[in-house]
Amino acid sequence: MQQVSSLPPGFVGTVFTSEIRVSADGRFVYGVNRLSDTICVFRIDEDGTLTQVSHASTLGDYPRIITIDPSGRFLVSGNQRADNVTTFRISGRRGDEGEDDDVSHENDNVSGESKGSGDFKRKDGSLTFTGNYTAVGSPSGMVFLI
Repeated sequence: MQQVSSLPPGFVGTVFTSEIRVSADGRFVYGVNRLSDTICVFRIDEDGTLTQVSHASTLGDYPRIITIDPSGRFLVSGNQRADNVTTFRISGRRGDEGEDDDVSHENDNVSGESKGSGDFKRKDGSLTFTGNYTAVGSPSGMVFLI
């Protein structure tokens, strides 16, 4: 039906996709690229096609895994060669319209994209680094227990 690249615009080189996750509400797809060390965000359109929304650096080396917490508010990346897990806030979770966790601050943007002052309430599934690095030796799997 469709072929879409998960690479950031302008990326040149070898890359290995490591994991794909779909948000629980079915609105977004997240794909992780090793060697570019990025997470690509796609919106799932009503016809089932994907539209690339943004990219975020994993802030680690060789991301092996990602997972989304049960609330759908956070995505974590296990960066195998960096020996860490990085945590990101997901914007646009259905039902969050009144919550301030979707507020985007220009200085929080780690995707390399420039965000204007009108982007304070993004609802596009994009990722914002929370500042939380967790040291974990060569992470290779993650689950949330509730």
